[in-house]
Amino acid sequence: MVRMSDNETLKILLVGSDELLGDSMKMYFETKGFEVCMASTAEEALAHLHRDSADLIISEHGRSSVDAFALFGEVHKRRMPSRPYKVIICDSCTLGNGCDGHEPHADFCIPKPLNKVAVDRMVNHVFEFYEKKNQ
Repeated sequence: MVRMSDNETLKILLVGSDELLGDSMKMYFETKGFEVCMASTAEEALAHLHRDSADLIISEHGRSSVDAFALFGEVHKRRMPSRPYKVIICDSCTLGNGCDGHEPHADFCIPKPLNKVAVDRMVNHVFEFYEKKNQ
């Protein structure tokens, strides 16, 4: 299991369409040791975050019914006690920190279509983020 500390597993909230963030992504992260929850809309994601926390939010943007920019803006406004690491997946992103300057609240961007190299690179950034946070 991926842990933030000795007794805490990292929780991921996947937000978007089943075609992009469906069972294969859920299984990928579960095999990496994450606890995974899913939401198909921004409203479902915010409801989940009201009930439970997430250490990582991966949100699709664009073709689905999710406006990741608005979702991350709302997450930022709520100033959650444990700031989640936020990843956006969209057509206008470049791998890393580039999202055409549209999303200041995202920590990492992944362009569509998804590929394993991009997802693995994002996972490494998440590990680095939590290692620094726990120092």
